[in-house]
Amino acid sequence: MVYQKDTIAAISTPLGQGGIGIVRLSGPQALAIIDIIFKAKNNIPISDTPTHQLIYGHLLEATGNQVIDEAIVTTMRAPKSYTREDVVEINCHAGTVVLKAVLEAVLAAGSRLAEPGEFTKRAFLNGRIDLAQAEGVSALIKAQTKVAVRAANQQLAGKLSNEVRSIRQGLLRLLAQVEAAVDFADEEIETQDIAAVEKSTSDYLQKIEALVETSTYGKVLQFGLKTVIVGHTNVGKSSLFNRLIGEERAIVTDIPGTTRDLVDSIINIDGVPVILRDTAGFREPKDKAEQAGVALSKKAAKEADLILFVVDGSKAITDDDLDIISNLNSTPTILVINKIDLPIKLRLDKMKKFSFKSRVKTSTLDEGGTKGLRMAVADIVKEYNNVANDVIVANVRHENLFRSCAASLTETLAAIKAGYTEEVLAQTLKEAYNYLGDILGEHNYNEVLNEIFSQFCIGK
Repeated sequence: MVYQKDTIAAISTPLGQGGIGIVRLSGPQALAIIDIIFKAKNNIPISDTPTHQLIYGHLLEATGNQVIDEAIVTTMRAPKSYTREDVVEINCHAGTVVLKAVLEAVLAAGSRLAEPGEFTKRAFLNGRIDLAQAEGVSALIKAQTKVAVRAANQQLAGKLSNEVRSIRQGLLRLLAQVEAAVDFADEEIETQDIAAVEKSTSDYLQKIEALVETSTYGKVLQFGLKTVIVGHTNVGKSSLFNRLIGEERAIVTDIPGTTRDLVDSIINIDGVPVILRDTAGFREPKDKAEQAGVALSKKAAKEADLILFVVDGSKAITDDDLDIISNLNSTPTILVINKIDLPIKLRLDKMKKFSFKSRVKTSTLDEGGTKGLRMAVADIVKEYNNVANDVIVANVRHENLFRSCAASLTETLAAIKAGYTEEVLAQTLKEAYNYLGDILGEHNYNEVLNEIFSQFCIGK
């Protein structure tokens, strides 16, 4: 399916000074347009040059013979190109003025400026990639670490898409079986057949739910591991924060309640971005500013992927400490026993009922005092590294569609148990089937596509 009859163009590399900049064209007039503004050294028009060759020459203004820059032009004829259309890439010098002049010449010669993500949108609409793979391109561009790059490449390569297609094909077989009973109402589905439908539906539901569970990992790979430091006042949270990030970002004093606002910093641990957040100490606030700070701290703790719960090792466990840990819900938590450079008075008897991922002892007097904490966080990070090569749901749109699919399959099982007619089963199975199709882009709703590709950069 051909998306547009017009030819689009855009600068595909970041603006600024550099060795090479690229202006890309795609569409039926790409070769004709480049012939207007490019004079090859061998004097052969690009339209007469075989595909997938690099040709050296000079770029000219569309309205005259004024040279803009020397360049190397690459041609990729349809369908063997990124968009499955004729594509031309102009490799010139990467000055901002030069690139804009080249783009202006290309536009003057008959192309139009591409919309954000339009090259990838054409790749999707022309059948080269599905919608999930197209979103993998965006994830790859936005990836902040090597692990995120690896996960995005898996999506781009079609690993998630293949899993979705496999489940979807199975649901289609189930749907055909159920609809056959609707079409031939005089012949009811035999008991063993409806039992098989129930078993298969349950199996597919488990697969969908397993994919939904990976979204927790996917969000961390995409946005970072939200790690929040919590604890009572003056247990050394800000000092730990500064040690972990390697600079003095948080204010440290002996006065309780110094930290009023949230302080964030991103550190990279084994390829995963860890968003470290220092918070106000949990205590009864003394004024409105501290009250607001404590409220922000509690909100941050609820939204965290990992909590570093800090206690003062030189003091006994207090009721305030126990109250804090009791309100951390089920979020993975590392118990950090700080200030071990002082005489230890802490006893953990009262904390035996709480479950921690690990317990570490720290001191902020020197860099080595937080080594054990770094290793404990790294152990948590390893879990995310280990899943980066698996099928991961790292996209909120995908997660929501998988959840909707799971809900429809749950309704199917409930309908079977309630003895509902085949029409009801067919309806819920069809809903589940269509939700998976939406992940792949089987239903090209314009408003959905426009929203997805608007998040891409121009030139991709």
